[in-house]
Amino acid sequence: MQQKVVFKSKGLNCSGLFYLPDNFYSATDDMKLPAIAMAHGMGTTKEVGLPQYAERFAAAGFAVLLFDFRNLGESEGTPRGQIFAEDQQEDYRNAITWLQLQPQIDPERIGVWGFSFSGGHVLQVAAFDRRIKCVVAQVPAVSGFLVAQRSNTPSDLYGVGMMLSQDRIRRYETGEVNYLPFVASPGQPYFFLLAKKHANSLRLHKSPVKDISKTELPSSLWSVSPISNLRSVSMRYPLPRCA
Repeated sequence: MQQKVVFKSKGLNCSGLFYLPDNFYSATDDMKLPAIAMAHGMGTTKEVGLPQYAERFAAAGFAVLLFDFRNLGESEGTPRGQIFAEDQQEDYRNAITWLQLQPQIDPERIGVWGFSFSGGHVLQVAAFDRRIKCVVAQVPAVSGFLVAQRSNTPSDLYGVGMMLSQDRIRRYETGEVNYLPFVASPGQPYFFLLAKKHANSLRLHKSPVKDISKTELPSSLWSVSPISNLRSVSMRYPLPRCA
């Protein structure tokens, strides 16, 4: 049983899918459900691969709130595609509050689930939010700085730093938000490398992907994500981003 819902996070409407077990009809004090707040990794929307997880959890007797972070997917917020870790962690906290207020949910039995970038979020959020009773962090991003060091040469990282510095100046002077594609044609700047066969050659500035039309992700992910978000790559939990 699934329905579209909206919850507030810092004044913005975050879009979610709320799952209940098919055999659940009404809540009583003795029959309330444990719940899971769930969101996707870096820049990805709730419809990409996660409904299958939510459906399995619901079949096992859990309620699930699967949601888009602010600035992404069907959720509100601008600039579109902007990704700040602490903002997304706040979205998790507000998702938990929304769950606690639902009559079907046992507010004392709420867990969080995250994948990749959001896998790092749930570790951070659960360390400080005592409402969380269970954490699942699937292939979590626990040190983006270390990953960037392992995946790029020092000159690559220096180039990224210079790009961010120049972007900061342009945004200060003009207010313009610059964007970087998730995927791109060969030799063009991009953020993520999507083809599995190229996983060992991740670079922030050159893309070996030959044909992005053959990727399995929807075309909505071929849109762009602010260059300023690359600071998330160099963020080490639990330190805040550097401005």
